[in-house]
Amino acid sequence: MSSVGFAAGAIARVIPLRVMMAIGGLLMAGGVVLAVIEHSTLVALAISGGVFGVGIGLAYASAASIIVESVPADRTGIATGVNANLRTIGSAIGSAFTTAVVFGSVATGDSPAFDRYAVAWLSIAGAAVVAAVIVLAVRPRRGDAAAERPSETSEESPVFAEAA
Repeated sequence: MSSVGFAAGAIARVIPLRVMMAIGGLLMAGGVVLAVIEHSTLVALAISGGVFGVGIGLAYASAASIIVESVPADRTGIATGVNANLRTIGSAIGSAFTTAVVFGSVATGDSPAFDRYAVAWLSIAGAAVVAAVIVLAVRPRRGDAAAERPSETSEESPVFAEAA
């Protein structure tokens, strides 16, 4: 995941950020489906985990870049903070959903059936596909936030003024 995040800047020179985010969501879904279909060996789980990790690395890295590009410079901190909060809230909701699906119909002292895990994981895969579709379907606003970013000159910036 982190190695893909580091490479995201170079990848973004070739693939647009929104497409990269959608590919990330699809890879996450693919990794989950692979784990549900084939989970009998450690190698199979490592491959599915790797696919999922590449997907989440692409999605998280492109999300941060999209956010920074989409807001004026003086609002970048707020926007990235909101993103972090929404990721945390989403993780909590996802955990609660998964727990409800897996353990919701289990009697006290019993173990959940494997199909409950499969339903939970396939639901997560479905959500990742829906997210990929939404990212591709939603178009950015026409006003370019980068154009709204103030450009500092030597008169406006004390750092530039001292250098001059």
